[in-house]
Amino acid sequence: AGLVEMALAMEEVGRSLAPVPIIEHVVATRLLAAANDPVHAGLLAAAVEGTEMLGFSPRAFSGRQIVSHAAVTRTVVGFVDGNLVLLSEAEPRAHVPNQASLPYAWVDPGASQVTHIAAMDAPGLFGLGGREWRVLMASALTGLTEASLQIGVEFAKTRETMGTFIGKLQG
Repeated sequence: AGLVEMALAMEEVGRSLAPVPIIEHVVATRLLAAANDPVHAGLLAAAVEGTEMLGFSPRAFSGRQIVSHAAVTRTVVGFVDGNLVLLSEAEPRAHVPNQASLPYAWVDPGASQVTHIAAMDAPGLFGLGGREWRVLMASALTGLTEASLQIGVEFAKTRETMGTFIGKLQG
């Protein structure tokens, strides 16, 4: 799918309030495909088939950092020292507890298996990945906002207090 089709799909993912790292997986898979590195063709095929979930860090690594979905993926596509890289672990990383219970985990290039992705313009590709991540995240947040507003409006239209709909009292 192209970026427009993916943005429409991510709006629906957001609307369903689905807590899945699909945006990161899509961006990482698209970056791996754009790099066209034959060494990682097997990983790309597994990512496209859905048998391997990839992560993406929209910020370049300058050491250990929290990545929002790294607790559910073994491989994160990132940017280290001017290179696109795969940061891999044998198992998904330990979940960092947080208020939203999102699958945050620490990713450390110094402790992970780091594999370089051969790419003609790694900084340009990483920049493109970051822009695509922001577009898709904005689409998902738009869907989430619309769904949340719909839930709030439905509540205001149907909730009663003292025999009167609350929407009427607030109006």
